[in-house]
Amino acid sequence: MKALPTPYPDYDFIAYTIGWTGEIVCSGSNPISLPRALIWFTLTNVHDMNSLTVSSPMILEAAYGVNSLGQIVGVGKPKRTRQKSTHFWPHRQSKALILVQ
Repeated sequence: MKALPTPYPDYDFIAYTIGWTGEIVCSGSNPISLPRALIWFTLTNVHDMNSLTVSSPMILEAAYGVNSLGQIVGVGKPKRTRQKSTHFWPHRQSKALILVQ
């Protein structure tokens, strides 16, 4: 087993799923900052999922699964509130799109 590289060395991450085409999604946190949802497209190509959304009203905090269409399910919250909700994020586009259930 090998640790995956992250852009946040002070966070603890848990990887939940490896998708059909090799994507790995996870969530991470530390005691003093916001939770983060990350995706690895390859072992060296990792992104904070918030950086893949364009003008999103959401803060994406955790990613739990990837289906065969590349849709990612996870937890996020509106930037203006603390209430959490579940969302799907298609990532195989040039920008992620958040579809509220």
